[in-house]
Parts: sequence; C-alpha cells; structure tokens
Amino acid sequence: MDKNLTMRPGAIAAIGITTVCLGGLLIDQVAAAQLEISSETSAFSHLTLSEGSVSINLDYTPPDYDALADDVGEHLQYQVYYDGVPFIEAATEAFGFSSISLQDLDGDRTAEVIVKDFNGGAHCCTNTVVYSWQGDNFSQVETGYLDGDGGQFEDLDGDGNYEFVSADNAFLYAFSSYAGSFPPPLVMAFSNGTFTDTTRQYPELIRERIDGIEELLAESEVVIES
Repeated sequence: MDKNLTMRPGAIAAIGITTVCLGGLLIDQVAAAQLEISSETSAFSHLTLSEGSVSINLDYTPPDYDALADDVGEHLQYQVYYDGVPFIEAATEAFGFSSISLQDLDGDRTAEVIVKDFNGGAHCCTNTVVYSWQGDNFSQVETGYLDGDGGQFEDLDGDGNYEFVSADNAFLYAFSSYAGSFPPPLVMAFSNGTFTDTTRQYPELIRERIDGIEELLAESEVVIES
C-alpha cells in the first residue's frame, strides 16, 4: 500500500483494477470516501474514488518544492463521473495540501464530490469546490479561497443536511492586522447544489466564538500587565 493513502474504514476506492479500502472521513458518524494529498505524497495516476453512482478519477504530479517560484502549474487533474459517464474534467494546484472526498451532503442518497485545494502561503488560502448531481448533470459551487484550511462540513442541527462552517474572512484586516483579527463564524447551508448563508440560525456558535475572543483578550491583558 502506498504510504500516502490513508487507511480508514468506511469507503471503497479502486486503483487500476485493484480494489482497496481507502479513506473514511467521519463527521457525525457519516463515512465518506476520502483521499488526502500532502507535501510528501508521491505521483499517482488513474486512481478512482467511488460512492454509488458517483466517482472521480485522479492523476497527481507533485510540485517541485525546490523551485517554488517557477512551479505554478496545476498538479491535480480529475474527471467526475455519474454511472460511468464523464461529465466534468478539471485541474487544480494542489500545492502542499489537497483533499478529495465523496459524501452525501444533502440527504438525497447521492454523494457530492468535494475538492479542497490549498494554493500556498503563510495562512492562505483554501478553496472548496462541490460537484452535486442535479437530475441530468453536475452543478458546481465554490466557497472561494478562504483563510487556512477553508472550513469543514458539519451537520450542526442533526437533520442529515450538512453546513459548511468557516470564519467570515471579511473581518480579516478589517479592524487590525491579520494576527489581531477575530473573525466571527460563517455558516453556509448546502442544498440543491448551492450555498446559503445561515449563520444567524446558529447563535450558540456565534456566542462560542465571542467567548473565545473575550478569553484571548483577557489572557493578552494578563501578559501585558506582567
């Protein structure tokens, strides 16, 4: 088994004609086929993740980390299929980190294809792309490049529909430097292939963030006084 393939229970992926157990991102007890790419991942080709009727075929060539200024290409190429028929062909940077997962986000029993792509930088940025089967084709929606790891999908209210939980990047640098910025949470519900801002429906998440900010500020005052 290639060292860059994380073995976890919960999903099946095919490499060539060999079937192996690969991935298994558990969020609220729901398994999903997942592949994570890091700076130590070796090149691979014709790797397929599948979940029901949905599958994705992947080819990856690592960046040249010794020539970063000259290496700005798209290192991950992929094709998205439904019932074995290709509908999407795309490529992305996959610079140092990327993850690809198949997970039903909206409870329709058909997996979405989720591609997270990091494009390099001290604290920026990660884009999350979601391909969702909508009757006769895939829709595509993106979060746009967000700070850090971008965010994650969580079923906040336990209804089987997942929300994308992140930080509101509009608050970065708005009132202070990056290090002095305290962005509130941003929650986007995923449904019918689109994102909708539903942050106001989760006041407890906002309150938790405010409490964390107040705690950090209190600790900073103690350090300054000492």
